[in-house]
Amino acid sequence: MVATHLMATLDTRPDVLPVVLVGDDQASGLADMLRQFIEQTLAESPRKQRQARSLSGATLFRSAEDDDLCVCITFAGDHIELRDEATPPVGLPAITADFLTIAHLTSGQANPFWLLARRRLQARFTIRQVPFLLRLLRFMRIERHAPSNQMETPPLPAGPNLPEPGEEAPRTR
Repeated sequence: MVATHLMATLDTRPDVLPVVLVGDDQASGLADMLRQFIEQTLAESPRKQRQARSLSGATLFRSAEDDDLCVCITFAGDHIELRDEATPPVGLPAITADFLTIAHLTSGQANPFWLLARRRLQARFTIRQVPFLLRLLRFMRIERHAPSNQMETPPLPAGPNLPEPGEEAPRTR
C-alpha cells in the first residue's frame, strides 16, 4: 500500500472551493506555484469561484525545460486537485511553457490568450477539448480591478445640440 500525502487549501470557508495538492511534501515547484495561483484566484473572486465550479475535466501543465515535469489539474466541481505526474495520462489537453512564462501567467503579469498568440504558451488538444480549454484559460486570466481610491469618471457635458440626460432629443428636418 502506498501512502499519499494530501494538502488541502488553507482557506476553510464553506464558500471557497478546496484546492488539494497530492503529495505535498514531494510536490514540484510547478505544482506548488499552480496551487498558490488557484487558491489566490479563488479567494479573491466569487466570479472565479463560479467559473471553477462549472469546469469539469483535467488538463496537464508541462514545463518546456524539463519533459519529466508535468502537473495534472483536475476540476471536479466540488474541489480542484493538482498532482505531479511521472507518466502523463494520454488524451488530456496539455499546456506547455517555460517556467518563467508560467510564473508570469500565474502572477497576473500576462494574459493566457496573449501568451498563446505570441507562441510563448503552447496548447495541445483535440477539437472536442476546445470548450474546456477556453473556459480554463478564461478562469486563469487575472481580473483587473480599478483602485478603490480612484474616483468615478464624471459624465460628459451635453454639447450645444445635444439634450441633457433625460431630455428628449430635438427633432431635425
